[in-house]
Amino acid sequence: MLNDLSKIEIAQIQLNAAITGLFSGAHLVVVHTLSSAASRILSDLVDVASKKEAWHTMAINANNLSSKEYFGVIRATSNDIKHADRDPHAMVSLEPQDVELLLWIATYDLGVLKSSSPESEIYQLWCIARHAAIFKHDEMGPVVAASCALFGDLAKASRLEALAAGRKELQNIRSLNDAVGPLTDTAPR
Repeated sequence: MLNDLSKIEIAQIQLNAAITGLFSGAHLVVVHTLSSAASRILSDLVDVASKKEAWHTMAINANNLSSKEYFGVIRATSNDIKHADRDPHAMVSLEPQDVELLLWIATYDLGVLKSSSPESEIYQLWCIARHAAIFKHDEMGPVVAASCALFGDLAKASRLEALAAGRKELQNIRSLNDAVGPLTDTAPR
């Protein structure tokens, strides 16, 4: 049936829409909501498939946290939004870097599941170039170098310039997709 989708397909559609929205200037609330929903699906699926490779497992181990502590931090904003009845007049702060890194974690987990999309691959490289200082360590050195070679030094770029660079590369990959045929069935058009 046309509307029957696997959970990984749903998460991939959410991620592609979040990435497209981020680079196209969508409000951070939209990007965060889609990223958070996909992240929840993917972290559950990675637990079933390969818990040791899950981003949250590595982060928990590296920072000596419990699962409750890790997810309490990573899902704090989405829980504040979701449980509006607990403090209906509270303000919610959305920081661009936090939303971007949440989206990166979800694309990472998607890759662990051996699934990806051109959008998520472009986004991962963009995010690494944008937040190179976070990713600079021995294991990631070549990926950081390749990301910065593709996008330039996005850490020094304004947010608008960085988003424009991401949008440009996303358009380039979609133009290639149009020229050679579909690279993914879930890319939003």
